[in-house]
Amino acid sequence: MDALNVINLFMLFLLMLGLGLAVNVEKFIENFAKPKGVTIGVICQFVLMPPAAYLISGLIGLDSLYRIALVLIGCCPGGAMSNIICFLVRADLDLSVAMTTASSFCAIFMMPLNVYLYVTVTGLSDDVDLDYFGIVSSALLVVAGLGGGIYIKKWAGTSEKGPTVVKWVGKIGALGGLGVFLSGVVANAGSDTPIWGAEAGIYGSAAFQVFLGIAMGFGISCLSGLRKPSCVAVSIETSVQNAVLAMAIIAISFNEDDAAEAAVVPMCYMMFSTWTNVSNGIVFLHKLLMKSSTSTQSCPSCIVLTPPLCVCSLHRFCGVSCRGRCSV
Repeated sequence: MDALNVINLFMLFLLMLGLGLAVNVEKFIENFAKPKGVTIGVICQFVLMPPAAYLISGLIGLDSLYRIALVLIGCCPGGAMSNIICFLVRADLDLSVAMTTASSFCAIFMMPLNVYLYVTVTGLSDDVDLDYFGIVSSALLVVAGLGGGIYIKKWAGTSEKGPTVVKWVGKIGALGGLGVFLSGVVANAGSDTPIWGAEAGIYGSAAFQVFLGIAMGFGISCLSGLRKPSCVAVSIETSVQNAVLAMAIIAISFNEDDAAEAAVVPMCYMMFSTWTNVSNGIVFLHKLLMKSSTSTQSCPSCIVLTPPLCVCSLHRFCGVSCRGRCSV
């Protein structure tokens, strides 16, 4: 293993350490009292999205290198970006955090399993020089990083220096993720397939993967009877998978030239997933606010979620009821 791979492994560990700090075990346990939303999210992410990526890339006719990259994205858990988007558009943030936590735990064993099923068993890996030691190392670092982050967060609750340590470890984790992303961008810029010169099939497959994630997440959630904010949260979580993690695994598992070319797929995916979900979220937020302003059961400072429960917009994400402070 060369020095570049060691650096990439180290940055991956830092990235997962930061993600481990974001894992909210208490919220995860709390949401499992009514596990429907979390269960739907996990099924969409780890049962439906990996084969969807395999089929989409095959139907579009991508080369094996890019097909593997798209499958790797489909095998990844959700990330903090989905929580941020849910916060901005007033989707069900609690459910989003719980799904991110659940997918992070499930990724420990589901990600290697899906990579084996849809990359090795299908024969995609026959045409690409893959470093299986790198794949195994990546899986182990996912476990070690998540576990380390969770432990640090738990320890921080019993130590005076805990908040300071969590703050700095979180920054270091963010720097690790940024390092992985910038490394992929720089390498891709000097490759034969830079993002601005990629073939239409790469853009199309990344966009279709995002749209399919939104449609499956929202559709299955609606059919299951979840509230609209929860349906939006599931659709965002399903279509905003951790592409930076996929970039790290690509950098570690492919040879240098292949990794530089394959990085274009997660870059395109990040671009489409962020733009599409923010756009859809703004439409949802607009409709929610319009409904609130015209409803006879709402007051100027409140948004009706499930009548007659009214949750003050100032406490939208902590669930504090405003009964007695408005007309509802």
